[in-house]
Amino acid sequence: MASDSMGSISMSISISISYDGGKTRVQNGQMLSVSETATHPPSLYISQEGEEQQSYYSVAMIDRMASREPGSPLQTFVHYWIVVRSQGPQVAAMVEEVLAPYVRPAPHDSLLHPYEVLLFAATASTTSPPAAFRGSDDHRYVEDFESLVQDEAPLASTRFTEQITSPL
Repeated sequence: MASDSMGSISMSISISISYDGGKTRVQNGQMLSVSETATHPPSLYISQEGEEQQSYYSVAMIDRMASREPGSPLQTFVHYWIVVRSQGPQVAAMVEEVLAPYVRPAPHDSLLHPYEVLLFAATASTTSPPAAFRGSDDHRYVEDFESLVQDEAPLASTRFTEQITSPL
């Protein structure tokens, strides 16, 4: 176990996801079909090593290549934002609170859309998005996702990519 220059013990943490009750285990950077992610929110697995193990986290699933309509400027769309409790690396994390219900990936252009699943420490800024954000899907489009989490750095992340249509 490594320690930093301040003498504190570092912690290794990772997040992995699967769909369809574990049938579709997502590898970081994998290309998925829209149908593989359409039905239910993913199951989340959090692995952590180190003495100071946190059990509550905030998880957001975002698409930084989203747009409101074809041809409009790209923005970040928040597909899912939850507070979870870790139950161990082989057991899916328990959803404690849903801040933004799951909206399935549905790219509507020929771009490759990388969907990021970001794991944050549970802090006030990562467990309570602005009130306007909760109102509608329209408010899930944000110019600067980092401003929502007030510059909190993710502890871990994983991503997958989808493309609904083939380029011409």
